[in-house]
Amino acid sequence: MGLRRMLAPGEDAPEIFVDKAYPTLTRSVLSTSTLPQGPNATISCFGPVVEEGFG
Repeated sequence: MGLRRMLAPGEDAPEIFVDKAYPTLTRSVLSTSTLPQGPNATISCFGPVVEEGFG
């Protein structure tokens, strides 16, 4: 993500970003990033990042 965001407007993207496999490889169906429920929470949960995903 960082490399893609560093591109200047109008700059060609490196070949990896236009490869037909790139969208598949960067799609996160299983989320493992925790979301705390509040500042004093002792329990956290995981939220899906794509519509048909799991979290």
